[in-house]
Amino acid sequence: MGNTSIPARYAWFSNIDKYLLKDKNELIALHFNYALLKTLEMFEYEGLPDTIPQRELERIIQTFGFAYLLKANDGKFYAFYGGLGGKPNPYYQPSEFIVANPALKFYDQVEINEDGVLLWNDYAHMGLTPMIRRYAELMAECDITLRFGLINARIVSVIEALNDTMKDSAKSFFDKVEKGEELGICVGKGFETDDGTSLRVNDYRKANSQDLKSVMELQQYLKASYLNEIGLQANYNMKREAINDSEASMNEEALKPICDNMLKSRQEAFDEFNKKYGFNVKVKFGSSWIMRNKIGEADVSNEEKTNKEETPEEKTEEVEQ
Repeated sequence: MGNTSIPARYAWFSNIDKYLLKDKNELIALHFNYALLKTLEMFEYEGLPDTIPQRELERIIQTFGFAYLLKANDGKFYAFYGGLGGKPNPYYQPSEFIVANPALKFYDQVEINEDGVLLWNDYAHMGLTPMIRRYAELMAECDITLRFGLINARIVSVIEALNDTMKDSAKSFFDKVEKGEELGICVGKGFETDDGTSLRVNDYRKANSQDLKSVMELQQYLKASYLNEIGLQANYNMKREAINDSEASMNEEALKPICDNMLKSRQEAFDEFNKKYGFNVKVKFGSSWIMRNKIGEADVSNEEKTNKEETPEEKTEEVEQ
């Protein structure tokens, strides 16, 4: 009889519950998954085999750094993740790929690019997991810090009680204040309880509103930095004032290298895949990244047009002189 047990929930998605902000690992997983949701929309494919869903292909490539396109025992192509090894080639790259897929009952060891095609996420063979994990951990720390700051903001002072009787009296006192039955008039730093004893009120350093604001600003900075890393414009204004168009577009060129490199890596792999197996798979940027490129191309065209319009005038001035 086969295994009928159900995998743990975290094997499929983050186990979100009411204690999320108390579990750092779950909070990191949440931020990681939300960040991955954005990058999974970076590319669009045409002509993929039915057995290679775009969603699963990109998830494997981005999280593990590569995928291997290989024909299984059923004669269909799949995107596999497995082990890389064998004797290194002249550039110290792996020469063999080992696949073990229980669902397909497919186990094999093949020569890289002799059988199938190796598809790297990027030229550095890193994938996006290290970068996303870094931002996820920092965002989780911000959430936890913000939570404790908000909780501490509730504490105005700490009441010092020498015994349980004094503690109960103090609780009774505050209950009456809450109900409007007593005003809570104090003398100095103490006040009298029901049994005539005196309680001391100690100042408590509550969360400074400026501290909380700094944490929230850091959150916004991290979000903007991550989006910039994956090629989306998200300026973070540290000046706390309006910025002009030139400031808004000053980092436009810095957005391109990583996502452009990822696109080239995919295009090169599928060019080889198409040539070897007769497919016509095409890959391009997704909607948000296409818009980014169009805006960038429009800015370049406008700048070239402006330069061309200024050139005749400059020449005329030189002639007159």
